[in-house]
Amino acid sequence: LGVKSGTCHHCFSYNIPYALSAQQANHPTSGRSQLSLTGVNFGSIMDYSGVSRFGISSSGSTNWFSDSSIVCTIAAGVSGLLPIVVTWDSSVSTQSMAFTYNRPQVLFISRLYSSPSGGDKVSISGRFFGSADYSPVAYVDYEQCVSSVWSSDSSLSCGVPRGYG
Repeated sequence: LGVKSGTCHHCFSYNIPYALSAQQANHPTSGRSQLSLTGVNFGSIMDYSGVSRFGISSSGSTNWFSDSSIVCTIAAGVSGLLPIVVTWDSSVSTQSMAFTYNRPQVLFISRLYSSPSGGDKVSISGRFFGSADYSPVAYVDYEQCVSSVWSSDSSLSCGVPRGYG
């Protein structure tokens, strides 16, 4: 009787990690805050590393806390209902529409009246406009500004459209 042996590649796998929920799923546009994700199958080894994204922004870091919890450092971004994507040892878990950044808030407009022919520039002050230029679009009475220029997380300028004076 002879001894037979063989090799099997990719014959064994683990349950796929799955992010179930985010604690406090709304964060400032500046990023750098912490977000706890609860789920299952994140592993039982403390130094097991994964990567998380919020929309298209990668997190600053993703740290293992337990088999059911990871903590992520949020990257800067702007408003929108975004997916959370967790990649753990080449397994991908996605929670669609699970995360938001603070919505932009207008606090002050430099002038309330302009020429009806349009084109006047107004400064818009507020917060949560983004920590970088994400190509914002400002509106006047549901009409898109001729130009919208980002200056900072708290300042934009708008070329007033024709007919609004």
